[in-house]
Amino acid sequence: MLLTKWALLTVGFGIGLAGFLRLQHPGPAKDTLFEELRPGVFRHLNDFPLLPAPFLPVPTATWLIRGNDEKSWILIDAGPSTPTYQRSFKAAMRSILSGPEDKLKLIVLTHAHPDHVEGLPWLLEAYPDAQLAFHEAEARFMTGGGQFAELEGDSLIFALGKYTQGVNSSMPAHRALVLQGTHGDIASSLSGLVTGVPSWLPHGTLEYLHTPGHSPGHLVFIHLPSKSVIAGDAFSYQSRWWPFARSSTPHLARPYPIATINSTAVQVSQKRIAELPGLATVFPSHDDVAGVTAAEFKSWTRSFPSAY
Repeated sequence: MLLTKWALLTVGFGIGLAGFLRLQHPGPAKDTLFEELRPGVFRHLNDFPLLPAPFLPVPTATWLIRGNDEKSWILIDAGPSTPTYQRSFKAAMRSILSGPEDKLKLIVLTHAHPDHVEGLPWLLEAYPDAQLAFHEAEARFMTGGGQFAELEGDSLIFALGKYTQGVNSSMPAHRALVLQGTHGDIASSLSGLVTGVPSWLPHGTLEYLHTPGHSPGHLVFIHLPSKSVIAGDAFSYQSRWWPFARSSTPHLARPYPIATINSTAVQVSQKRIAELPGLATVFPSHDDVAGVTAAEFKSWTRSFPSAY
């Protein structure tokens, strides 16, 4: 009993200290609209709380990719369902897709964790013509056939944290498209499944790469015109002292272990991203600034043990 009381006091003190220091260093303001980081690549960035406390926020991004006709769009991820995030996300979507000819053609998912999919119900209702695509290894979590809590990971942190990753995303079958294999062109993969894809999304615009580890069907997306990778949770780029202060320089790190199934597989996937030819910038979903150069990312992966 005494040990339990000391544990609770320690946890309470730690959270209180984190809150105090976080309020002293509130970090960069988040844009409530979409910002064009590269030609045709737009990011909406806002915070959601990793824990139910306003001083433990995680910067979380959703992305829009402009199609060939400038009126057709692909959304990458749907964001969490917290009211503050969804208010800014909905305003950002309406700001970009503001005209009668603007169309959200496709929603693609990096993976099915709650902070990346909980905005889907509103999106599917607001944009009834949009299709939804995800990797085949993530399909059971998206169709109501499985939960992350059923998986065995390689860390105690995941063994406890996996119960926070519940998904309730049973999708209408006619709107769900499955991406297969390890690497492919989105236009090629959807041709024959969605009418008229090459007209608004030419081949050689957006590719996907299967990068398991954080989740079984985790994907990153390569925007070839801007030489950019939208990396989801393949890694993070946040303050070294997060959550105690955001004023220090962001650093490259593995994704949060609370939701990462296999940390070894994550590093293998990170090396695969680094080996992609001709990259300029890699953008993670949890990012204090605006991505990291491909050269910095490659240098980081060279520090991994040779077994990876």
